[in-house]
Amino acid sequence: MDRPPPGARKRVCPLLYLPTNANRLRLTLALSVTFLYIMTKEPQGQLTPVNLRKKAGLTQRAIAVALDVRESTISEWERGLSTPHLRPSQVKKMLEVYQCSLDELIEAFEGQEAEAEAQTNGNE
Repeated sequence: MDRPPPGARKRVCPLLYLPTNANRLRLTLALSVTFLYIMTKEPQGQLTPVNLRKKAGLTQRAIAVALDVRESTISEWERGLSTPHLRPSQVKKMLEVYQCSLDELIEAFEGQEAEAEAQTNGNE
């Protein structure tokens, strides 16, 4: 640990009671790493089309181009306004694009349908 020269006044951060140089840097780094871990952690709970897309690191536009559909179609799928009606070859491409299994794809999109139906039935 760095020691100040004899007779030098020790600088202290008044809020944290830490020396202002090395320990403040260590604290900042630790907080940054913790924040990044929380922000990049796998989403908990229900699997959704948005989670699949973000997990694959893609935009709605990239998904739309890969599947040869409109970008607004992807948005509708993600908001639960419609569900994919695709040919088998497009479903296969969808699995490759989203980098997921068929089970994950089904869970993501059928979970959206169940939520949409529950909201519709609750509004009646």
